[in-house]
Amino acid sequence: MVSFVIILLFVVLSICGIQWLSIGEPKERLNIDYLEAMQLNPTEDYIQRLERIISKNNDPYLIERAIFILTDIALRKNQSDKIIFFLKNIAMNEENDMIRTAAYANIDLIRTVHPLEKVGSMGLAVNGKIQKGENINIIARISSTIPVTNAVIGINRLHKDIEILSSPTVKINISKNEHVPENQLVTFKLRLKEAGLYKIPVSLLMSIDRIDYSLTYKYIYLNVSSMNPAPYDAVHIES
Repeated sequence: MVSFVIILLFVVLSICGIQWLSIGEPKERLNIDYLEAMQLNPTEDYIQRLERIISKNNDPYLIERAIFILTDIALRKNQSDKIIFFLKNIAMNEENDMIRTAAYANIDLIRTVHPLEKVGSMGLAVNGKIQKGENINIIARISSTIPVTNAVIGINRLHKDIEILSSPTVKINISKNEHVPENQLVTFKLRLKEAGLYKIPVSLLMSIDRIDYSLTYKYIYLNVSSMNPAPYDAVHIES
């Protein structure tokens, strides 16, 4: 008799426990209807709820939808800064291609709506005679508001009549400590083989982390003359 009572009590407690768990985590949290309802009428704790679903669920499609809905709500509420690091963590560490791609896509959407503040600047100068057959130097002055490792400065897509005599790309580290100056100079050497009008693109790429980066483009226009002296408008720098 005692054994029967114990077994009966165990069954009752088991059933109650299952019901209690169901109440604590309702099944609708695991379907699209719940996510769409959240998107239309987000709760105050929508970030915590959706991040929990994304982190704990095993359905890639449901997780993908939750990521897009999380970003949509955050953008509408102007709270994307509160979810960007969560999305970056998924983009860098998630093994599932669908989920990782969704994270990258939503980071890109956030950066389209709220671009990063520019962290780097690049000033350009040209030294030398802008004449056929002459060599010139393009000098880039680089600075940054934050320390940057392996910033890349480059010249590409040059016309065949302009020959680059130095490396077309240079990597530098930018730091603001007392041993490394905040501004750094990079020099590119070019040879002007023919007269004409030429456009020289100069780019600066600064990686902020494994996801975010700052890209700056500037253009130098050269009016290369075959006469001496060179025309007064031989150089124009456009930012």
